[in-house]
Amino acid sequence: MEFSFYHIAMIFTGGIVSLQVTLLIFIVLVLLSVIFFNRIYCLYLCPLGGLTELLNLIKTKVFKIKNINFKHMVFSETRYWFTTFVFTYAVLFNNLEVELEPQYFIFLKSFNIFLIIFSGLVIILSLLAKRAWCRFFCPSGVFFELIIYIKMQILKKFKK
Repeated sequence: MEFSFYHIAMIFTGGIVSLQVTLLIFIVLVLLSVIFFNRIYCLYLCPLGGLTELLNLIKTKVFKIKNINFKHMVFSETRYWFTTFVFTYAVLFNNLEVELEPQYFIFLKSFNIFLIIFSGLVIILSLLAKRAWCRFFCPSGVFFELIIYIKMQILKKFKK
C-alpha cells in the first residue's frame, strides 16, 4: 500500500468516500503522520523514496560516486510544475487515476510509453542526485509541504 497523487486527488474531489475502509484508514494515518511528524512517510514508508535512497547508497558507497548538486539548476522548481500539471490533468479530464508517478511502472502496476520514459528519467536522475524523485517531482511531497506550511502558520498564531 502506498500513498500517491491518486489519493490526494480523491481528497480534493470528494471521491474519498468511495475508498475501501482500510485504504481510508491508511490515508488518514499518513496525513496525521505528516501533521505530527512532518515527513515521516517520505523518509520511511514511500516505496519510490526508498528505491531512490537505495540507488544513492549503492552509488556513493559501492561505486564511490559523488552526488551532483542540482540546487541552482532548473530542476529546483520542477516538482511544483509537475504537481500543477498532474492535478490539472486529473481535474480537467476527470481522471483521478493519474498514473504519472513512476511507482506505477517500477512496481509493475501500469505500462505506457510516457511512464516508461519518465521512470527511466527518474532512475537516471537518482543516479546523479540524492533523492531525485523526492526533490524534483513528487506531487505527494508538495501536498505534504502545504500541510506542514499550514501547520506552521497555525502554530505561529498560537505562539503570539
